[in-house]
Formats: sequence, C-alpha cells, structure tokens
Amino acid sequence: MSNLGHHIPIGMSDSEDEKLVSNSKPHKKLFLLLFTSFLLIAAVIGIVAGVNSKKNTIKSSSNHAIVKSSCSTTFYPDLCYSTIANATQLSNKVISSPKDVIMMSLNITKTSVEHNYFSVKRLLKKKKLTDREKTALHDCLEMVDDTLDELRKAEEDLNQYPSYKKSLSQHAADLKTLMSAAMTNQETCVDGFSYNEADKKVCWSS
Repeated sequence: MSNLGHHIPIGMSDSEDEKLVSNSKPHKKLFLLLFTSFLLIAAVIGIVAGVNSKKNTIKSSSNHAIVKSSCSTTFYPDLCYSTIANATQLSNKVISSPKDVIMMSLNITKTSVEHNYFSVKRLLKKKKLTDREKTALHDCLEMVDDTLDELRKAEEDLNQYPSYKKSLSQHAADLKTLMSAAMTNQETCVDGFSYNEADKKVCWSS
C-alpha cells in the first residue's frame, strides 16, 4: 500500500490509540473500530443508492438539507447525518450536491479505515499474542488494505462524474460494487475477532 506510512489518521491521538491497544485483548480492541468502519461503508452504499433513485431532485442550497436528504436512504440516517455534518463543519467545506455528500462520506470512511490499518500494525508488534490472534491480525491487515484500495477506486470513479462515458446509473452501480467489496472485507475482518456465535450475533444485530 503506497505512502500510507506518511499519513496520520484522524480521530484518535496516538496516545489514545496506544491506550486502546494496551488495555484489552486484540479482538476486543479492534472490534468497535472495524464495526464503525463497516457502518460508514454501509452508509456510503445507502447514499449512492438514494442519489441514483432521486436523480437530481435535490435543489436545496443548504448544506445540512442536502446531507439530511442524502442520508435519509441509509440504514442509519442519524449516524450518517451527524458524522458528515460534523466533518463538514470542521473542514468548512461547502456541500452543493449529492456528489459532494458521497465524496465527503468516502473521505470520512477512508480516514476511519486508515486508522484501523495503523491499529492492526501496532497490535502485531505486541508480545504474547496467540497464534490465532496473529493469524486474525495478519488476515485483517490484508482486508483493511484491500478496503483502502476499493475506497480509492471509488473516489477515482466519482471524480469522473459527470462524464459522457457513463450515466448516473452506471456510476452508481460501479460505486455500489466497489463499496460492497469494501464492506465484505470489513465484515471478514470483524468476523476474525468474533470467536463465538454470541459475539457475532451482538455485532451484526446492532
């Protein structure tokens, strides 16, 4: 994965991350972070689907109105709205179209997944890991890396819109395919830290 070592993930400070890494077992440390990324990816898919179905019917000039309308089609509209709205305020970016909402959500998701990547790498340096934990962490690292590749491809595809080569529906279909692959990677990674059916039921019923 190129240049990732030069990026500093946003969200938790290094000291907070180290505390997270040192205070509990590996599958508990990453479980929440990975599941949060999973929800963010699901939100992106929902936004893409909603934008495609609504076409260009969103005319409001209000940032929050556009975000709220775009997030209304996701499984977790409140989480989607609050996350993007807060990020927009912090970055002072103007959202004028559903495309901007998708791009913002992709950036937020990529930042979250990058943070997961660094967290996994830190965990792999810890001593006294079981063989099963080491295997799960190595597998997870590959999955997170693949997820970042899918997110980058999604950004590249979105940057090409509007394009005479693709309709809105084609762009939406391609984005959903890429994001579905990213979601599968995150789900597989989370499952690697769910060692029993009870853990999995708690996670995927949330």
